Amino acid sequence: MAIAGISGFWQRGGMWVLGQFLLFALVLASPYFLSDLGVWHGIGHTVAGVAFIVLGLMLLTAGSLNLGADLTPMPQPREKGELHTTGIYGVVRHPIYSGLTLAILGYCLILPSILEVVIAGVVAYFFDRKASREEARLLARFEGYAEYRRRTSKLIPWLY
Repeated sequence: MAIAGISGFWQRGGMWVLGQFLLFALVLASPYFLSDLGVWHGIGHTVAGVAFIVLGLMLLTAGSLNLGADLTPMPQPREKGELHTTGIYGVVRHPIYSGLTLAILGYCLILPSILEVVIAGVVAYFFDRKASREEARLLARFEGYAEYRRRTSKLIPWLY
């Protein structure tokens, strides 16, 4: 039974969830081993960082609340889940990934290292790839997903 559970975890996209938590750990630990590399800082970085964190948390919260019981960390829709295309999902297809990326970018802007911003770029790339993986499954599962995808931005409202 344990093997079947582990196998199911990987089949549903568990690698992406594990990668996500490893990236979060890297972001949180990075000030302890990168703080002296490429030092730059100013009040503008702090203000921008806080603004990105607030906006990111707003997107993350709106996306989570909009999904309700359909929320899952896996890049596979719930068995009995529904397609959400209204609220924040009417503006962007992956507001949780957008919110996490913005919040991490904000956190990295507050810290005094250009390498922090590189880490934020890696996080953005990771969530873009995870969203693409998820979209393949959403296309297969929901008849109206192709039309929704055509008219709604992936991660950045009105841009991408």
